[in-house]
Amino acid sequence: MKKLFLSVLCILSVFIILLSPQTVMEGVRNGIRLNLYSVIPSLLPFMVLSNIMLKYNLCQYISYIFKPFLSKIFKISSNGCFATIIGFTCGYPMGAKIIGELYSQKMLSKSEACYLITFCNNCSITFLLNYIIYECLGAKIPVSTGILFVYIPPIITGLINKFFFHIDVNSEMTKTSSACHQHPIFAAVKSMSILSVYIICFTVVAKWIETMDFLPFFIKILIAGITEITSGANFIVTQISNNMLRMAFIFACTIFGGVSIMLQSFEQLPCIELKKYYVIGKVEQLFLYGVLFSLYTFFLKFTF
Repeated sequence: MKKLFLSVLCILSVFIILLSPQTVMEGVRNGIRLNLYSVIPSLLPFMVLSNIMLKYNLCQYISYIFKPFLSKIFKISSNGCFATIIGFTCGYPMGAKIIGELYSQKMLSKSEACYLITFCNNCSITFLLNYIIYECLGAKIPVSTGILFVYIPPIITGLINKFFFHIDVNSEMTKTSSACHQHPIFAAVKSMSILSVYIICFTVVAKWIETMDFLPFFIKILIAGITEITSGANFIVTQISNNMLRMAFIFACTIFGGVSIMLQSFEQLPCIELKKYYVIGKVEQLFLYGVLFSLYTFFLKFTF
């Protein structure tokens, strides 16, 4: 069944390339431009640094300062604190990458890895500020509001899920990792190359969706938004004039990350359970975001 689906997908892709060569070329150019000027500069340094930390077993030293605070809130190990810090600061899909590597190297138990993946793979603060708030939304909302919309849902998700996971932190291994034999730079370039190809492919898909005039307006925006976060956010800005509706869609896409980010994250996760809980966590975050945004709009109406 999987081979049949892939065969049909490949045939459809060939037809799309032949029928819409200009659209495909423009999508590829946009994807390459996005990689060169946004994704690689923001992610590659973090990938190299995180690989160095993993290779030389520096995770516990990095998380030493934050462990007293994070371990009490989320009931996680030292390595879990390190994964949480990376997942909330470095951006997609670094949280998934670190959790997957720590689990593969037996530095996280399976229960803790499954728990962490539900809330520790998020948009980076630099991407949120520079692209989403300033470029897409034109700085029309306070920075603090954008930060609350994007980071409060995963934090609440982590606080809720700790009551449903029997987190095993006693099995964490403090010995030097034996699974990270690759050179940190080589490993980072390899991961970055895979992610870049995903971004280019999904940017092409998003560009192709923009040309589908027969699709209803709302459906086109929804598909573009959940396909690829960067091009989707730009498309939402150009198509929606209402600031509140535009903000609602863009922050929802930012929290979800898009299908492109999901597949990139799946590439970093070594087992099906981690992938399953990643999807569950994103659904929880979207629900919590819906509640939070509804309260926000109600408060605005009540105030003004």
